[in-house]
Amino acid sequence: MKRLRPLQINSKVLVLLFTQGISLIGTRMTSVALAIWLFQTLGRTTEVLLIPFFTELPMLLFSSMVGVWIDRFDRKKTMILADFGQAVGTGVLIASIGLGFFHPWVLFVVVFLQGTLSLAQELSADVLIAQLTPEDQRVQVNSMKEMLFPASGVLAPVLAGMIYVAGGIEGVLLVDLVSFLLAVVLILTLRLPVFKVTDEEEDQGFWSSLKEGLTFIRGDRVLYSMIGFVAVVNVVINGPLELLTPYILSMTGNELFLASVLSSMGMATFVGAFLPNLLPKRVRKTRWLWIAVMVHAMALTGLGIVNGPLALQGLVILMMMPLPMINVFFKTTLQNRVPDAYKGRVFGAAYQLAYGIAPLSFLVVGPVVDHVVTPWFDSSQGPAATLWGTGQSGAMAFTLSLAGLVVVVSTIAYAVKEKAVSQ
Repeated sequence: MKRLRPLQINSKVLVLLFTQGISLIGTRMTSVALAIWLFQTLGRTTEVLLIPFFTELPMLLFSSMVGVWIDRFDRKKTMILADFGQAVGTGVLIASIGLGFFHPWVLFVVVFLQGTLSLAQELSADVLIAQLTPEDQRVQVNSMKEMLFPASGVLAPVLAGMIYVAGGIEGVLLVDLVSFLLAVVLILTLRLPVFKVTDEEEDQGFWSSLKEGLTFIRGDRVLYSMIGFVAVVNVVINGPLELLTPYILSMTGNELFLASVLSSMGMATFVGAFLPNLLPKRVRKTRWLWIAVMVHAMALTGLGIVNGPLALQGLVILMMMPLPMINVFFKTTLQNRVPDAYKGRVFGAAYQLAYGIAPLSFLVVGPVVDHVVTPWFDSSQGPAATLWGTGQSGAMAFTLSLAGLVVVVSTIAYAVKEKAVSQ
């Protein structure tokens, strides 16, 4: 049996990860509580759905520009300003609710600005982690960072529910405010490396620096191919994955089974984030990236075809487990191939291309399923109906399988290209 590598992580990295975890729990608590409060107050779902949209929009709009800023400004100060700015935004929400001038547009402005600051915080943390971590430990550290998201997904709803019952929305926002300020205090205690900007860099214009990040990616065939592949995968799967809840409910009609599946998804993601620790230290990250994507894609394809509850749950677990592994191998490859002087702008551009356009999938999949695929399956009598079913559940099953097949084909194409590039 393979022995796990002992933890030998820089204490500064552990503190950085801890601050990320604190901020993440506070943010996700607020998201849960705001969704409940908005629906109870307004009685509509539109505003609830717009919260994640405005939170993720900065990634699409500003990631490359934020990356340039990180290469030109002290990264420790950037993280402090980002946490403090998010705390100010939470304070504005508390004041607007307490003083009676709250309006949805206030919330959307705040979460948009907090999303921008959170982006700067994440990019700074990823750059600092790369600077503080030897190359052979980066998979391990990125794995730990990925484990924070599913862990906070378990803790945040429970804490949000308890605090919301005891102190209302103001109580949850106050705890979120404290979490940001605690993160600021912890980062202030750290002595972190300061990257000195060269005179040539200072004389260079902002847009020239931005262009350099994109030029660096285009000049590195491994990065260029990998970023394009991850972007395609994210665009194809993000919308269909949002169909999981209504699809499983339509197939089983059992809310308790749905709750069981959703719970197993979180556990599978947590386990998947840990699995890269079991691999040898020196492995080709791009190869394991496409292997993880292939497992996910094949499970997604099968999910639209199987019918039994056990098969559904098993494939959901198999489908979710590789997702954090994809992020671990993607970010580790970036950290290993990009020099310190370019990390901010290259990471920013890479995240914008690979992750930023993924939310557009949400805008496309829903209308297509409702207005194109469902009418077709309402009248379908042929092999499609036999394989996927009829009506809305058949349409969702077909969409899941189609997305999986598209990713399978894309993965085969990337694997062939990746092998050619590496030779």
